[in-house]
Amino acid sequence: MFVDASAIVAILTREPEADALADVLESARSPITSPIATLEAVLGVCRKRHASVEEAEKDVREFLGVAGVPWPMPAGCRSFSARRRRRQGSTS
Repeated sequence: MFVDASAIVAILTREPEADALADVLESARSPITSPIATLEAVLGVCRKRHASVEEAEKDVREFLGVAGVPWPMPAGCRSFSARRRRRQGSTS
């Protein structure tokens, strides 16, 4: 089963359909997601919670782990916040 960004955001931000989506995800045999869906979920959580990229990424990463959805980023891939800092020319 593919887990889309909208489902991740709905569950993490407790939208009205969150419980139903969580039930479906819990019964899925081999849930997966994609790097794009993960990025969209992080940005969606940022927007809805008024959270930082770092906080949202941590929440999405933890949620996927608990839900048994493998983190879709390749090993050694930088976090979203590290990529953003690099694009902005900051090394901190």
